[in-house]
Amino acid sequence: MLPMKLKTTLARQLLIYAALPLAYLITGRLGLLLAVPPGYATAVFIPAGIAVGAMYIAGAATLPGTFVGSLLLNLWTGYAITGQLSAVDSAAAVVIALASALQAALGGTLLRRVIGYPAALDNPRDLLFLLVLSPLFCLTSASLSLVGMWALGAVQSGDLPSNWMTWWAGDTLGVLVALPLLLVLFAEPRDLWRSRIWSVAIPVLLCFGLFIAIFIRVNSWEYDQSLFEFRLRSQQLADTMRATLEEQRGFLEQLSDSFVGRQQPVTRQEFRNLVQTLLARFPIVQAVEWAPLVKSADRANFELAQRAEVPGFAIRQRAPNGELRAADDRARFYPVTYVEPLTGNERAPGFDLASDDARRVAIDSSIVNGNLNATAPIRLVQENGRQFGALLVDAVSGGPTGPGIVLVVLRMGTFASTLMDPLRSTLNLRFADAAANAPLFDEIPESVSTLFTTEFNFGGRHYVINTTPSPAYLETHRGWQSWAVLAAGALGTGLIGGLLLLGTGHVYRFEQLAKRLRENELSLRDKEAQLESILYRTPFMLIRLDRDLRYRFISQAYLEMTGRRPEQVMGKRLSDILGDKDFQAIRPYVEKVLQGDRVEFDREVHYQGVGTRFLHVIYTPEKDDSGTVTGWIVSMRDITERKRAEEEQKRAADAEQILIRELQHRTNNLLAVIQGIAQKTLSGPGSLDEARKIFEGRLLALAGTYRRLTKSNWSGVSLGEIVHLTLEPFAARTEINGPDLMLSAKNAQNFSLALHELATNALKHGALSSAGGNVSIVWTIASNGGRSTLKFRWQERGGPPVRGPGQRGFGTSLLESTFRTVNFEYAREGLTCEIQVPLGKNEFAAPPDLSA
Repeated sequence: MLPMKLKTTLARQLLIYAALPLAYLITGRLGLLLAVPPGYATAVFIPAGIAVGAMYIAGAATLPGTFVGSLLLNLWTGYAITGQLSAVDSAAAVVIALASALQAALGGTLLRRVIGYPAALDNPRDLLFLLVLSPLFCLTSASLSLVGMWALGAVQSGDLPSNWMTWWAGDTLGVLVALPLLLVLFAEPRDLWRSRIWSVAIPVLLCFGLFIAIFIRVNSWEYDQSLFEFRLRSQQLADTMRATLEEQRGFLEQLSDSFVGRQQPVTRQEFRNLVQTLLARFPIVQAVEWAPLVKSADRANFELAQRAEVPGFAIRQRAPNGELRAADDRARFYPVTYVEPLTGNERAPGFDLASDDARRVAIDSSIVNGNLNATAPIRLVQENGRQFGALLVDAVSGGPTGPGIVLVVLRMGTFASTLMDPLRSTLNLRFADAAANAPLFDEIPESVSTLFTTEFNFGGRHYVINTTPSPAYLETHRGWQSWAVLAAGALGTGLIGGLLLLGTGHVYRFEQLAKRLRENELSLRDKEAQLESILYRTPFMLIRLDRDLRYRFISQAYLEMTGRRPEQVMGKRLSDILGDKDFQAIRPYVEKVLQGDRVEFDREVHYQGVGTRFLHVIYTPEKDDSGTVTGWIVSMRDITERKRAEEEQKRAADAEQILIRELQHRTNNLLAVIQGIAQKTLSGPGSLDEARKIFEGRLLALAGTYRRLTKSNWSGVSLGEIVHLTLEPFAARTEINGPDLMLSAKNAQNFSLALHELATNALKHGALSSAGGNVSIVWTIASNGGRSTLKFRWQERGGPPVRGPGQRGFGTSLLESTFRTVNFEYAREGLTCEIQVPLGKNEFAAPPDLSA
């Protein structure tokens, strides 16, 4: 399981770096469906409010998420506009993303500094600042983005004012609508903002949704109205194109009848005269032609006859490379013989129309059904460009000129372009043969949807006309009513949201105030109950008296101390309860407190059934607003135990001083002993290192004695204990015998040092220096005339021979200076030392019975 802190951090990162860009992208794409050309500015841009709100709530950590969301949104928008993602579109997306992040940073920082965060937005000041600051910081993105896009060429100069106004208004309204919703979802204090989900967020969403629905309805009506003229002009163009083609039909039918009804063959000049009217009326006609039927057997004679008028005339067809060559032999030919005008159609004479499948199909159909037929889109012989052409063919069944076909040659691009020239400011056209793969004329980009479509049949072909409004038409017919409705709705929604915030904030404050009042009331009741409990149960005795010296309040402790009931005290005068003697004792204090001074004193009081008690008394005056004393409060604390403790503490302090003096005395004695040991040791003949070791041993012996004295609380140390502990390392070679004797501190110290010196000497030079040596220690107590004497005997045997006393050492000097009677016998078999010590009255042969 992840720790709660880590879960919170992960959730925060997910919101900032995933949910924020996604929300920006989705809401932004929905908003840009209402955008003005070129598609980057919209009347209400919700992501602006999301970005500013995120910065206001979570700080600068949200800016990367805003940048990414804006970048993705505008890359998507650029691709949707042009159908591809160019370098200009990418650069524009980066510029807009940077401007959006900067606007979010500026807006969030301003709101934090002016309004503060967390904020309840429940007062007119904060809401007024929100309404005033939002239009100001929303100038950032509109200005920087459009300047950058203008520099990149993505926006034309003429579009800047409308785009800037729409962009700025859209961002401002987006902040006013989206910011409160974002605060409801994520802002602190959560209790307040969570309570606004139903009272603020839902009404704002419903209101905004209502205005969106109204906008969609008004926009649809406005859109239909704006396209009325466009649709009218589109239908007019379609009718003109169809009527023009029908006029060609009528002319060809008349021309065909002229060929059939004449008495003489139609000459080249007569043909020219016949078609001049049509050519003058319809300059869009590329050519009018006559192509007679020529059978294979008549080909040579026909070519020869035509060369008389047209030098080099020959029946030809188009080679695969597009060049004209002599036509292949076939059963029949339809060579172009008469062409008007010849200028621009020089390649047409002699071309066999039957050499091309599309042309032959139209000729055969016209001959079979006797009606005019149009060819599929073809490449004209005289065409030097890339546009398609079409032939309108009408069969001539007979007559003096012979059978053949008359036809009108149209360059379809020129045909369509010429007819729509008067409407070019209104619409763009796509004109197509339904059965062909490519359009005959096309001004509409593939990415643009057509808004008007109509179809008609002519000459056996099915034609489709598609149109879309031109940018100039859209600019002049742009309706602002729906956007005004949306802007007003968004502004109204923001204002409604502000009013709801203000109202819910007041309600929340009243609720919190009522809650605090209830809590304070409960707390006050608890405190009153606690105070009552304290007053009646506290060991302090509390009394409240008025200026007339009458009891107004008494605590339970006072009643218990005095042995009275409340009704025996309440309302009575102080002197009646205390008695005249006790009242006179405290009267000076009463007079002083009634003058307004605080009084504090100790008093000894005798209570019946309790005895004498020591009390610490405090009188505190009570005053009204004018400063006049209206009574006083008496607090009395029983300090009897404290007084007794203070007396006991004084006795303990006296005893402590005695102990300190005794310790000082003993310390001085100990230091004198140590000084003597050091002087004797260091003045010996040995080296300093030997002296140090000897000194340490003597100090250890002395320290051992002091530890045993301290353990016995300086009541004495057993001589046997001293002997056994000193000779413990040589227990197997010592014989100890003597009654139990408790020595005083001084004698214990002396014997410890003496035994240490005797043992050290025996270990170095005496019995304990050889394996067979041993020591016998015996002591007895002798009484003479009521005084006791300790006789102590140290005897060594089995050691090296004793040669007699040499130079006097520290041990001999120590024993002789410590004990009054010391005898040394230097027998050959071993040293003998006898010591006699008078015993004091505190030294006894057996430990005293301490159980008494």
